[in-house]
Amino acid sequence: MKYICLFLGLWISQSIKAQLPDDYRSEQIALRLNQATLLPGDSLDVEGQVTCMASDRFLPYSHYLYVECISAADSILCRQKVSCKNKGYFRTRLGIEYDWPPGIYYVRAYTRLMMNFGSEGFPVQPFGVNKEFTGRGVGGQGLHCRMAIVGGNLLNGCLQRLVFSLQDEKGIPVSMPLYLMNEKGDTLSSVWTSRAGLALLRFMPQPDCRYFLSTERGEQFALPATASSGCQIHGDLKGNRISYRIQGDDVPTSFRLCTYDRWNGVVEYDMGHKSSGIILLEGSPEVVSLFLTDKEGKVVSESTLHAPISRDRAFPEVAATLQVGDTLHYVLPPLEDESRIWIRVVPDGIPACPMEASLRYEADCESPLPFPLTVYAFSEADARNDLYMWLCSASFKRFDLKEVLQKRKEMYRYMPEENLVFKGKVMEMNGHPLRGGHLVAYHTGRNVVYDADVEDNGSFAMAVDDFQEGESFYLQGQSLKGIFGYYTYQIDNDTFPAVSAIRRHSPLKGYAEELAVLGETGLKGTTMDVEQNIQLPEVEIEARLRGTPPKPTQKFYEVNYVDRRKMEEYNYQTLYEVF
Repeated sequence: MKYICLFLGLWISQSIKAQLPDDYRSEQIALRLNQATLLPGDSLDVEGQVTCMASDRFLPYSHYLYVECISAADSILCRQKVSCKNKGYFRTRLGIEYDWPPGIYYVRAYTRLMMNFGSEGFPVQPFGVNKEFTGRGVGGQGLHCRMAIVGGNLLNGCLQRLVFSLQDEKGIPVSMPLYLMNEKGDTLSSVWTSRAGLALLRFMPQPDCRYFLSTERGEQFALPATASSGCQIHGDLKGNRISYRIQGDDVPTSFRLCTYDRWNGVVEYDMGHKSSGIILLEGSPEVVSLFLTDKEGKVVSESTLHAPISRDRAFPEVAATLQVGDTLHYVLPPLEDESRIWIRVVPDGIPACPMEASLRYEADCESPLPFPLTVYAFSEADARNDLYMWLCSASFKRFDLKEVLQKRKEMYRYMPEENLVFKGKVMEMNGHPLRGGHLVAYHTGRNVVYDADVEDNGSFAMAVDDFQEGESFYLQGQSLKGIFGYYTYQIDNDTFPAVSAIRRHSPLKGYAEELAVLGETGLKGTTMDVEQNIQLPEVEIEARLRGTPPKPTQKFYEVNYVDRRKMEEYNYQTLYEVF
């Protein structure tokens, strides 16, 4: 059976709440590519929505975002600064150069505010250049199982929850019965995976006993070994009330209890000597991360809590077979004014992230299990149950809690960009900074003038209107006495996040393949169904030969030599500027 994936993006304008200084909120981006495969010389249309889904806020703080195209070798091929002043909506076009080799490429997007917390929460979408994503077609025979233990490692003598995902070798979810068995071959319990391939098991592991999952066909998947010591934190969320409990060894008094959600931010609670209790939040969030840390703030155990999922999601009425020209019937929920709806029909086999996942969940949390697609659910109840199981397996990723507890308000190194601002220094010809004064910038194309004050150390920050690529400014410095003179201008280079934590995609194959992955712990083997990040150490390259300035001569002409140091000093960008 061929599946057609349909994703719905819904945004509702709400009231705005001022940002708290220590709530560690961020912005989220839904990213959409209008094409999945392109040819060299084509243009890739990109659009999306920037939001801040914290508390009762919807509109983003930022008026600009950055859209980048990244190669499979982690090289940034192009970067654009795009306006999202239209209530967070943006649209741009990226050019595919003719010299790009065939392969899988990626588009990612982020704002300056999102840079405060690393690149793990940046949305990333893949596309192919001269390479198509193979449709999945008929499912394969091999099975791959991914597992997640709620709360951390398996603990002996404690009730445990295990969430797992079952897929075939082509990535299609498999719905079938699974049996939990011990090393003696005794069946302890059984469960049937959903159409999205997800299932949740509850059992109490015993000391010195190994467990595995078994299928009717004889495949077996071993569970991790149980731990004889340790502790886990669990909880339930209802409205603004959290009921938490800690199981395992006695919890030392030096442990700390913290929560994070988009409504209340990071909050630390005094748990005393209790192993259970009740927390009352100021707001009623949808998802809460519950942390148990040591006295230094390092997370020992965490759980993702979620309120009862009661909202209904719209489902399309799709026949088993569709012909060209047929109509897809879609029933929408009641909408508020100025709502924006995106509906996208994606061919089978094209990797795409649902907008609900990127905005509500995957910007803050991650899971070893793939996010369940509603296309596999029979009903709204099945879709809510799949989402419930995925959230049980998820853990918080956007920032390191230990770092937040230590730095607090220092986490905000980058402020939201509300205007286009370029910064730099004004230097006199003798190399000293201009102490005070004024700087005037003339837009060479529109005859518009901008100005900014110059600080005592020569630095300036000038806000300008939006301008297009290729437009330029003429700068003219002015001393405190109002005299225009000859100055050099050093424009500060912007800093951008490194390329990391990108999930690799490749055309699907009909078999499992072994890979060697270089990770933080060294070289290790893994299978094709496990998505890994390749991290390489930084390499510093130094040229052996250094250029020597030519000696001036009086014969017919004079030699002017410009080396790298002088280019950086005067911020030469083109050969025309050097001349």
